[in-house]
Amino acid sequence: KHEPIYLVAVGDIMLSRYVAQNIKENKDPSYPFAKVSWFLQNADITFGNLENPITSGRDIKVPEMILRADPCVVSALKDAGFNVLSLANNHLPDFGIQGVLNTIRYLDNADIDHIGAGRYEEEAYKPRYIEVNGLKLAFLAFTDPGIAPASYSADDNPGTAAMEPQKMATAITKATKNADFTVVYLHTGAEYVPEPDESQTYFARLAIDAGADLVLGSHPHVVQNIEIYKGKYILHSLGNFIFTDIYKR
Repeated sequence: KHEPIYLVAVGDIMLSRYVAQNIKENKDPSYPFAKVSWFLQNADITFGNLENPITSGRDIKVPEMILRADPCVVSALKDAGFNVLSLANNHLPDFGIQGVLNTIRYLDNADIDHIGAGRYEEEAYKPRYIEVNGLKLAFLAFTDPGIAPASYSADDNPGTAAMEPQKMATAITKATKNADFTVVYLHTGAEYVPEPDESQTYFARLAIDAGADLVLGSHPHVVQNIEIYKGKYILHSLGNFIFTDIYKR
């Protein structure tokens, strides 16, 4: 038996575009988290999907489909309580290889664990382990290669961990052998659709078949249903957490 663990998991965190403008106007990188940090900080583990690289560069305008956040947001993420972030998404490599490397470096320097991306393929698929109250948790993240250019996936170069069935299943099974509880985060699905599609369901169930205890999802930008599969929970989409939508829907 173990003491309870308090895990807070949120959806897409985008600190670019209009959010970046708000940060600049308020002269406070922590501004987006001002009303929620009290909740996030009370968790043993606070986990979400960082939907942009952290790297210096030009301002990103509201209609643009590429994203970038200033390095100042790292301290805000840390202060808000985040200790694990998924980088497996279709925007992390928006500013190229250097943007991926800078993001990894900034998070490492802030002692924020990250999953789903790396300087090479093996690192991208590697789990992160966190021990809380005598329980060892494994975290992994993967992104749908169909929603991003092929160059975004890690190989010999930096990139994200792609949702390739065999590689994904192997990574999960290996992680479960070294952990008491395994969490898998998937970035996939159709945007603004309230129900998971066939591919989402397939990969979420594949993760559980490979040994995952909890599957979380993001990318649709709306909350989708919760499924219980083989007695384990699948939250197909956690929706947006901090985001600005350029569409009117």
